[in-house]
Amino acid sequence: MTDSIEAWLLGFECGQTWFSSITAPRTKEMYSKDLKQYCDAVGKNPDELLELKVEGIRNVGTAKEFQAEKLLDSFLYNNPNVTIHIKISILCAVKSFYKENWRELNKKVGEKLTLPPAKKRTPSMQDLLEMDQVMMYQRDKAILWFLESAPFRVGTLTKLVWTDLKPTQQLLKENREKN
Repeated sequence: MTDSIEAWLLGFECGQTWFSSITAPRTKEMYSKDLKQYCDAVGKNPDELLELKVEGIRNVGTAKEFQAEKLLDSFLYNNPNVTIHIKISILCAVKSFYKENWRELNKKVGEKLTLPPAKKRTPSMQDLLEMDQVMMYQRDKAILWFLESAPFRVGTLTKLVWTDLKPTQQLLKENREKN
């Protein structure tokens, strides 16, 4: 599918200009897919998109001046079937397309489009207590509370060795009392 999108895009001179400016292979893949999705949604090809902007530049002070921006904003804000992440990805691809073809869009296009705050993945104290109650082995409970008390990256726990752990003040005090 990516090859067909690339072939379609390279069929347009402005598509060639834009596509050749992108150096990262993954970005090429994502952006070309996003631009194709936008073109299909608005019923225009890359040349027609660029012509909208050129026509707007020629007709400053008229309703046509910002027609390319209005088309993009209309897609972004009036399309409930597309997720916010995909909308932002499409916005970046379309802005990149216009910019590389020397027809940069107005900075205000898509400015109201914001990502929702990231979900917090840290369990609450209630979640920890519930997990502790259902765990059957002391080892699992110790790991749970150990993870809760120290900042870790995913996968770090399995790589820990005993010498990585530093004794706490309480442990040092207990060892002194034993000796």
